[in-house]
Amino acid sequence: MLTATLFTLITTALAAPQLASRQAAGEILPSPIISHDIAYPPAPNTCLAAGTRPSARRLVTSGIETGHSVLLTFTYPAASAGRQCWLEFTTTAPTTLRPNPGAQLDVFRQWAPGSCAGGATANHRDVQLGRLSVPGAAGATAVWAAVYNGHLTAKGPCAAPGTVEGLEIVAVGDDGEVTFPQGAGAGVR
Repeated sequence: MLTATLFTLITTALAAPQLASRQAAGEILPSPIISHDIAYPPAPNTCLAAGTRPSARRLVTSGIETGHSVLLTFTYPAASAGRQCWLEFTTTAPTTLRPNPGAQLDVFRQWAPGSCAGGATANHRDVQLGRLSVPGAAGATAVWAAVYNGHLTAKGPCAAPGTVEGLEIVAVGDDGEVTFPQGAGAGVR
């Protein structure tokens, strides 16, 4: 266990009273957060309860891939109108990083948000946005090791208020894992 990891969809200059009480000014928290099985055939998606530590895990043994990715759904609030948005990933305690140092996450946009309804198993993966190198030090921000799409990998205009956007994070490598806390001031934001 090392430092925990945060995904932050950030908007600049948002007023705190317009956001939910557990959010810091300028942050958009995802809901729901879903664990998606990457094995074949996949198990149904699991919606994670508050306080759960989401985990992106990938293990390849004898050519067989197992693990799970994390599906994140963000809804842009009215306060994001006319602002800049980008994806940020910051480490805090506690978390699990494998390998450490060197843990990486691939970030994908989804063509539709993930679901846990009715035994859903789809991740709706669309275009890859890039690959993040996750720092091992608490309070450090991940850097884009590779960028394949400008959407959320750099500051840009926020989507229209009410827009629902899905992202998927996937551990990289034959034995990769990033598990992070989720809650007030920590986790996916």
